[in-house]
Amino acid sequence: MKRFWFILLFLFFISIIFAIPLAQYQIPYFNLKEKKSYEYFVQGVLSYNNSNYKISQDFFLKSLNLKPDFYFSRKFLAESYYLAGDIESAIEEYEILKNQYPYDEYINYKIMQLQNLLFIFNNVFIQHQTSSMEYSLWKEIDGNQLNLTSFIPIDITKDHENLYCLTYEPKAIFVFDLQGNLKKIKKNFIIRTIKNPNKIHLRNNLILVSDFYEDKVFVLDKTLSSIIKTIDIPYPTYIVNLNQIYYIWSNKEKLFYKYDKDLNFINKLEIRYKDNLQTKIFSMNSPIISSNDDNIYIVNDNQLYKIDTSGYILEDIEIPFKYIKTFFVDKDQIFISDSNKIYFKSKTHNEWQLFKTTYKIDESKEDHLKNVNFKEIASIYKDKDFFLVTDISGKIFIFIDNENINNNLNVQIMNIESISYPDIAILLKVSDFYNNPIENLSQNNFEIYENNQRVFLINSTNFNKYKNKLNLLILKDLNFKIDEAYRKLFKDRMYEFFHEFDINDNVYFAFSGENIKVVYNGKYDVELFNLIEKNLDLNINKTDIIQNLFQSMNHLISLKGKKGILLLTNSEDAYSSNENLQKLIYYSNIHHIPIYIISFKKNHSLMDLALKTKGSYFNFYENYNFSSIYKALKTHSLGYYLITYKALTPYHKKISNKFIHLRVKINYFEYGGADESGYIIP
Repeated sequence: MKRFWFILLFLFFISIIFAIPLAQYQIPYFNLKEKKSYEYFVQGVLSYNNSNYKISQDFFLKSLNLKPDFYFSRKFLAESYYLAGDIESAIEEYEILKNQYPYDEYINYKIMQLQNLLFIFNNVFIQHQTSSMEYSLWKEIDGNQLNLTSFIPIDITKDHENLYCLTYEPKAIFVFDLQGNLKKIKKNFIIRTIKNPNKIHLRNNLILVSDFYEDKVFVLDKTLSSIIKTIDIPYPTYIVNLNQIYYIWSNKEKLFYKYDKDLNFINKLEIRYKDNLQTKIFSMNSPIISSNDDNIYIVNDNQLYKIDTSGYILEDIEIPFKYIKTFFVDKDQIFISDSNKIYFKSKTHNEWQLFKTTYKIDESKEDHLKNVNFKEIASIYKDKDFFLVTDISGKIFIFIDNENINNNLNVQIMNIESISYPDIAILLKVSDFYNNPIENLSQNNFEIYENNQRVFLINSTNFNKYKNKLNLLILKDLNFKIDEAYRKLFKDRMYEFFHEFDINDNVYFAFSGENIKVVYNGKYDVELFNLIEKNLDLNINKTDIIQNLFQSMNHLISLKGKKGILLLTNSEDAYSSNENLQKLIYYSNIHHIPIYIISFKKNHSLMDLALKTKGSYFNFYENYNFSSIYKALKTHSLGYYLITYKALTPYHKKISNKFIHLRVKINYFEYGGADESGYIIP
């Protein structure tokens, strides 16, 4: 009997010894009935690693049905929901894990990350606005970095892809990407034609540069390769655009020249005010001008005036100091500057505040901040992403919202390989605060930890450098009809488009209906003939285009490589506040699937859909050439990185462990950064 109790006590201690590490890594104990839970889990992970998130969810749910406390099944289920675009369900699963492991830092981090993403989708992605006014220096560009002995920037603007900086010395336009990296310098004969550049304005894919020495405004194409036209205006300075109308200030005549969106002259506009019910011309000396989407704003003689599009002064606003160098107005705030300070105020709050611009001087001490010192401010520019300042002493300052800095990276571990590579290779997808892919992380940005121990990084490379197969799904809406006069031309243009595709690329054809029918055949001409000449007999009078696009995306998500949808439709339906439409846009951005649309009828809501999914809209009567779809797909970034390290090589037999905790840390532009965790399963 004593021997029996001794053996029982010995087994108890052994179980305690092994239970501690198992609890530490949340590896569950499986009884015989629960073995099936682990089998479902492994099947789910295989589908997850192949990006089949919907299928993987079914396996993880089956696994959890047999063993509800299975940590890894719950974690992978949450991640599969997240990658499929269902953030709310992902948060619910992590909340369940938090109840089981309330002090787990990773779980708390993921809940915070997903809640931030949900907030972005509801408040930023849909409404396209932020309210934060705390900025930090993101990048500072000077002549030394550009290998220039003299560098005088005088004005700056941007679009959704690039920054455009006009410089007096050298006489050029510098084009930077949104990470502040120089893409090109244009100082050819076209730029040299501009004698004394003053302001640069970007609108409708046109770049306007005012030249007060030549009394001209030069209109350039966006590539800066040609002068489209010149506009003669006596001493032109400021250029603004409201409701597709250009207002160009003549500092000689003290009035605006008005032009339509095609830059055809409309009339002249003088600034006026009402005095005792009489209209009088308002005298301007050398005003400084800005605008938002609604009104023009002018600083003149130490006073700020709000002016409507008919030229009438609506309001005058006091400013805090006499000498104003430049100012800028956006939807919610007004910014003004003297030579070296910037002040701002909201339109609903009368108190001016000093614009505090700070940067970290010691990365290891996040609270150690120092003010940026401007010397001679030339211009300022602000939008929802950046605050830009040019200083004619020789610098461009790029500031980013602190909220963006704190949440500036989104990292997903897509796959962990242990067979294809001699060392472990991890595939990451890295995107910024707005789910735009990050393309310029260097090897120095990556740190890897195995079970919280830092390990040696062998290599890291942007996965986009490898050739990716293109996957295009062409969806034909039932209402798509081709005018007989254009049938042959349309067919010829589509053949030219298909000719661009490589032999290894995939083109799928689908017909809209209650459920889309997808067919695939390498014989593009046969399928194209069916697509153009026939409609499937689906006995449906009206189809839900948005739902069909969802189904198209679900078909593409599991495929590797770059993806896109081409919708052929003549729909005149209006889509605006439709909840499914907003989900579709978010779904598209999460999975990087742009939507391209070809139509014989204009549809502004579908044009907006194409733009928001980073695709394009083609009105056939205006756009005959579709090859740009292929080019856009070819260059479309996925933000994938492949990184390798030696810690888990099979030669060291460390991979024989069932679960190994992996953490990837990325330091991004010296600010913020992101941690992401994963688990290797042999």
